Amino acid sequence: LKALSEVNLRMGELKDAKANALEALSIARNTYRPTSSQATEAKCQLAKVYLAQGSVDKALIRLNTMEASLERSADIQDILRAQVQFLLGEACRMSDDFDKSIDHYEQALQLLTNRTDSEILLKADVYRGLGDLYSSRARKDDRKAEAFYLNALMTMLRSDEREEAKVLTIVSNLSTMFRQKQNT
Repeated sequence: LKALSEVNLRMGELKDAKANALEALSIARNTYRPTSSQATEAKCQLAKVYLAQGSVDKALIRLNTMEASLERSADIQDILRAQVQFLLGEACRMSDDFDKSIDHYEQALQLLTNRTDSEILLKADVYRGLGDLYSSRARKDDRKAEAFYLNALMTMLRSDEREEAKVLTIVSNLSTMFRQKQNT
C-alpha cells in the first residue's frame, strides 16, 4: 500500500495517496511495533502526501514526532532517519523557516553513505532541495543553487533507478539559471 500511495502521489491522485498511506500505516502499526521501520516508512509516506497537499503543519507535526521517537530507537536504519530529516527540510523550506531547513538537509546528508540506489536518490533529492532553497528569492545565492543542482544531477545520474521527471526538472532549473546569467 505504501508503494501504491507513492504511485498515486506521482500521478497527482492525492486523496487516494493519503488513503493508501493511512492504510499502510494502520497495517504497520498493527503488525509491527509503532516505532518499527515499516511504520516509519508509512509515516514518511503520509508526510510526503501532506506536503504535496500543502498541509505543511500536519506534515511538521508528524515529522517532529517521528524525529523524537527515532532518537530513542536504535534499530532504525540511517536511510529512514535521513528520509525524516529530508522531509523536515522540505517542510521547513515550504514554511519559510530556511535556517531549520538547511540544518535538516545537512543532517540528512550526514546520514547517507551512497551504498544503495535508494540512498543515492535520496541524496540527490536533498541536493535538489538545497538548490531550490538557494534559488528562491528569500535565500537567493545563484552560485550555491547551481552547485547543489549540479550535485543533484550528477548524483541522480549514478542510479539506474532515477526518475527521469526529476532529472528533467533539475536540468530545467539549471537552464533557467544559465539563461538568466546570460541576460545580465
